[in-house]
Amino acid sequence: MYFTVEGADEKTGQEKSVLVVASDQRDAQLRARAMGILVSSIRQGQSIESLAAGSAQIIPRYFGLRVAAFVLRINALLCYVTAAFALLIALVLLIALVLGKKTPVETGPYTVDCLAAALCLFVSGAIQHGLSEACVALRDIAQNSFRSLPKGSN
Repeated sequence: MYFTVEGADEKTGQEKSVLVVASDQRDAQLRARAMGILVSSIRQGQSIESLAAGSAQIIPRYFGLRVAAFVLRINALLCYVTAAFALLIALVLLIALVLGKKTPVETGPYTVDCLAAALCLFVSGAIQHGLSEACVALRDIAQNSFRSLPKGSN
């Protein structure tokens, strides 16, 4: 026979409702206790189909937000790497200037350009990294909005 056992998880205290196949109510209670449920009530006769019709809820996966977060994260990483490379080029140009191998007219404009590019790339990477984390947070918030609240928390 089918028994609907309601109670609370003994570890988290979260309310649970499970369907147990057992010979009688005592057996259903023992099976629920073995699953770690503190039993509060047992009802007989509920079928899987009737329970599923009343409580089944499909939680969207928001695959688009996951892809957007991944793409933004990769793009941010590329911006950081390119910014580091531009800083390295600016450093090489400054070393050439200090050692006297090049004149300020030859290296000055390029050094400034490399530093400006590195700054722009770093800022762009930081913005994209923040947007990536915002996508992850938005997905989590949207998924959690589908989860039911515990009884009595309204």
